[in-house]
Amino acid sequence: MKSRAWLAGVLNGKVNTPAAVCARVLLSALSLLYFAGLKAGKLARKIAGAKTAPCFVISVGNITLGGTGKTPLVIKIASKLAENGVPCAVVTRGYGRTNPALQVIVSDGRNILAGASEGGDEPLLIAEKTRGVPVIADSDRHRGCLTASGKFNAKVVILDDGFQSRYKLDRELDIVALDASNPFGSGFIFPAGTLREPASSLKEADIVFLSKSNQGDSAALEKIIKALAPGALVARGAFMPAVFYEFGAERKRVAPEALKGRHAAAFCAIAEPRSFYKTLVDLSPQKVELIDFPDHHRYTEAEMNRVNEKLACADYAVTTEKDAVKIPKDFQFAKPLLVLEMELVIAESGEFFGRIMQEINDARG
Repeated sequence: MKSRAWLAGVLNGKVNTPAAVCARVLLSALSLLYFAGLKAGKLARKIAGAKTAPCFVISVGNITLGGTGKTPLVIKIASKLAENGVPCAVVTRGYGRTNPALQVIVSDGRNILAGASEGGDEPLLIAEKTRGVPVIADSDRHRGCLTASGKFNAKVVILDDGFQSRYKLDRELDIVALDASNPFGSGFIFPAGTLREPASSLKEADIVFLSKSNQGDSAALEKIIKALAPGALVARGAFMPAVFYEFGAERKRVAPEALKGRHAAAFCAIAEPRSFYKTLVDLSPQKVELIDFPDHHRYTEAEMNRVNEKLACADYAVTTEKDAVKIPKDFQFAKPLLVLEMELVIAESGEFFGRIMQEINDARG
């Protein structure tokens, strides 16, 4: 785990030891190959032409590897559209699922039809948080949109992690999420850094959403964004701990203050475990021990038993909502497992959602 944390620090530019600098230099050669592949793929897709979906497509994506708040933003947008009576669906790739080539209907809008192993942890979380909205896991985004429109009569599809597929599938609105605390990582393209494509690609975004805007200099970052994407609306949001709930069928709600002065054994398999750790520390526990696993990791019984061993001296086990959907409901923890529910608070939300609704209404004519 220490080696994984060190590598993450190398890629996001937060570790600058001589060894880290040497690693970046060596990886830069591979980055050139990766970038050449990006350019060639982009050209090929432009020549082939993008497919068109029979519905209004909103893409929510990013330009860095993980941890930008895409999934909570997808949930927020889908929930808002449903509240306003807009028939919508979510189409997502579903990383970490058993067979990524299959289309899986995770939710039909009424019932959840697939678990985390079949549909993926994030699609299942989206389905649990957006009842009334169909959720489809499909690596073929166009096929997913056809199902959303044909089977569920969706007029709007929210495409989770769709920015890199913009030359394969047309969309009406491109939203790109950036982590305001570390928007471009080390500034290098993968694998020397966390950029999936150059920051200059933001010029193709309609809205740039700065998540974790309370953890960085968002005012300075907005100036950079305006230079890179002069035509884009810049929106801001922050994640706040809303409540804990006890793992299990009843989901008894527990106030965040319950952790104050207590010993917590935390575990997660998310892109930014440090952010989860910091959130818990800010709740003033006596002690927090964190076991982190790779993003989208599927837990084994042995790993859950390892968490139980840590609980011998702890008051609570703590995890994220994304992790909770992957844990067998009948697994017995030695101490209560608290699941942390985070709320995405969008600043000037009226302007943000107003822009989305305006684009949808303009398309309707």
